[in-house]
Amino acid sequence: MRLLRSCYRWFLAHVPGGPVRGPVVGLVALFAINAALAFAPWSTATRVLVGVLPLLAAGLALVAYRVNSGVLERHRTLLAHYADVIYDELQPLVHIVAWEERATLAANGDAETEVTVTATPAADGVRVLRLRFQAGWDQPEAQRSLVKAVVRGVLVDELPGARFAVSTSWREDGRFDLAVHFQEPIPAGSEVRVVVTLFWPGKCAPLMRFGEPDAFAYRFAGSVPHVSLALRLPRGVDVFYDALGFDRGDPGFVLESVRSPADRTEVVFSATDLQPDRRVGVRLDVV
Repeated sequence: MRLLRSCYRWFLAHVPGGPVRGPVVGLVALFAINAALAFAPWSTATRVLVGVLPLLAAGLALVAYRVNSGVLERHRTLLAHYADVIYDELQPLVHIVAWEERATLAANGDAETEVTVTATPAADGVRVLRLRFQAGWDQPEAQRSLVKAVVRGVLVDELPGARFAVSTSWREDGRFDLAVHFQEPIPAGSEVRVVVTLFWPGKCAPLMRFGEPDAFAYRFAGSVPHVSLALRLPRGVDVFYDALGFDRGDPGFVLESVRSPADRTEVVFSATDLQPDRRVGVRLDVV
């Protein structure tokens, strides 16, 4: 029995906390009990009865998990709401100086994106930077839950620093809100740079899997001196592309494609002195 207790304590010490803990412990207990029943000298009826009890416990644990997940999602929604209130009342809270984005698209529509954001707080004591992202289609909730985000600071020597704490939430219109929480308040007029790494399963599925045109567009609340986007397509894939929100040749805008030595097409878009609430970008169509 001491050995069993020691194994049980070791197992609990290595199980993550939160709403996942209950279902994991219940499932392992279910397997352990059913394994023990195979060697127990009981009648068949007793074995069936004892075997059903863990199933009921696992069902209750699953219900508890679903309830806890709903509570967590409500908390995230409230956090996003009050972040909006703060941003709306104190605008402009943060000025975006530069937005530099590179995205690698997979043949199945997955996207790996790295965004370097340079921002300047307009007031002392800023602790949160809110960023928004969106796919070009209404993704199912199951796919949205698979989106992963990591945010790091950029050091003076351009190397990535330690990760920042982040909180995320989804809006009804499909926008993905990402709040970056700084450990120390950022003084007004200073400059902060962060690198956001996003793994977004199925973000470009309509474009890559079903051949539907897709738009990659930006719209900022304030003016932004520099915006750039590089879309790297899978090997051997060609695309048509159009300017979105501007005409080719307009001053301050660049839209072109290049072919890498590895036979990958990269569509590059950039804009300077982008004005508030102007939606610009590029529209792709796979050949």
